[in-house]
Amino acid sequence: MSQHGKIKLSKTDKDTGNTDRIDGMPHHGDVSFEGAVYTLYAKNDIYNIAKTVKYFSKDEPIATFTFNSYGVGNVNVINTQTTAKISASGDTLCGLPMGQYYAKETVVPERI
Repeated sequence: MSQHGKIKLSKTDKDTGNTDRIDGMPHHGDVSFEGAVYTLYAKNDIYNIAKTVKYFSKDEPIATFTFNSYGVGNVNVINTQTTAKISASGDTLCGLPMGQYYAKETVVPERI
């Protein structure tokens, strides 16, 4: 029996910890999340439990999260070579084999 997880990334305001302002507007100041892209990578080689199937190699890109102005990321699966049955469901990446992953900002949004 294999175990799978899911990941949802969200951007939050550093000072308040909120994802949205109380008035429902995008974050304030000259910063916008619109267009920020984070790429999810495998932190280590990731295998099935028996170590007979390798799903991802260390530092292999898996999916991108493209954020709107409210800090909500839309997922796009970019790794089509894996045998893992990963899928995107709005802002959540589903079906990830158990392992360690990391996200890195790969596109920085322009200032307003």
